[in-house]
Amino acid sequence: MRIRWRSRKSYLLLLRNCLLRGPTNIILCVRFCLHHAYVGLLMVLGLLIWWNIAEMNDCGAQRVIDSVCEEYFSKDVSGSLCKVLCETREIQPGVCDKLENGLKSFRHKNLLSKVSSDYELIWPRGNLEEGVSTRKFVAEIDRLIKMELGIANSDSLLNRLLKDADVNSDDKLNLGEAQNLWRLIHQPFFLIFSLFQDLSVFPSINGTCGGLSVWNYGWEFEVNYLFDRHGFGWTFGFISNNSYRWTLPAWNKRAKVMMGLLELTTEFYDRSEGRFHLCNMNGLTLFHSKKYELFLTESSLPLSGPQISDALRNVSCRTWRDCTLTPQCQTQCDYRSRKCTSMLVKPTLSHVCDIMADYLLFDAPSFIKVSLGRLLRRCQRLTWSVPDLDLQHSLIIVDLKDVIWGHIQHQTR
Repeated sequence: MRIRWRSRKSYLLLLRNCLLRGPTNIILCVRFCLHHAYVGLLMVLGLLIWWNIAEMNDCGAQRVIDSVCEEYFSKDVSGSLCKVLCETREIQPGVCDKLENGLKSFRHKNLLSKVSSDYELIWPRGNLEEGVSTRKFVAEIDRLIKMELGIANSDSLLNRLLKDADVNSDDKLNLGEAQNLWRLIHQPFFLIFSLFQDLSVFPSINGTCGGLSVWNYGWEFEVNYLFDRHGFGWTFGFISNNSYRWTLPAWNKRAKVMMGLLELTTEFYDRSEGRFHLCNMNGLTLFHSKKYELFLTESSLPLSGPQISDALRNVSCRTWRDCTLTPQCQTQCDYRSRKCTSMLVKPTLSHVCDIMADYLLFDAPSFIKVSLGRLLRRCQRLTWSVPDLDLQHSLIIVDLKDVIWGHIQHQTR
């Protein structure tokens, strides 16, 4: 009984002490937290700043420019931008944009610089050496263009590249100028962008220096992708499978983007160098500006027919589904040899109409919705095996333009 009484008494004493000292302890605790909260906040801010700086400088932009300029001052490389890049320093390294597909990209204001990520290493195909004749060099450039792009007629692109590489404008290429061009053409995106410099959907080139190319990309940081089917995630997925449509621009604005895509499809189909195909085309790889003009980046670069067939040349198949480079670029299967052929299953226009059906048809104006839907279904059935494909291709594009433009012009009156 005594032990129990003492225990109970001790509990009462502890309770009284807690009640008496509790407010004091709480005040001390609050003061301690306030004192150290500033230290903790500073530590968190420091970590955030360090993380941002590390992320922005991840591409090593300054090291790349220093390496280029070192070669420029030793006259090993040249280029139209070398002076402003290395002497006047008008172009700054900028911050890292991305590092993927073997490319470093860093931006400064409205410019985006791109260079091979192995710039500081030995070039895969080696640097040029003195003594190479101009004729041999030009022939090698021509061969590489045809091999990389799969085009038969490379004269226009070759002449343009040689003219741009001739910084001194003396109709000759010195070692530095030739070295610059040699490095640039081994970057696949450079050849594609250069080939389509006459199209406004691609960025225009600002200049080059020692394998580094600078592009006028002012619009890239102000564009939006067309749509993201999973943009709202599972949160609104229970409500609607098409919740991505809730945030799309007005119909007329989307129609303008699609008109640009139809124009581009026509350009790729009738290109003098050969036909090109958009093999990575979806709502996340197609972009539009604030003025609703279509734009493409290296994520949606077109491929020529020979490029696609070369990629699938040795692929074994049982059905055409085995001959898939991307969902938009599939070729026929030769059932006798069990090998993929060079014949595509569907033209790019058919896949463009798939995009239009998702992007444009669901809320089209009532008086054109039926005709637009009928045209899109007809377009989606197009295959390369159609006997009069060229005629059908042209007619469908003309009809789609007539329907869409007719409504837009009616609205603007």
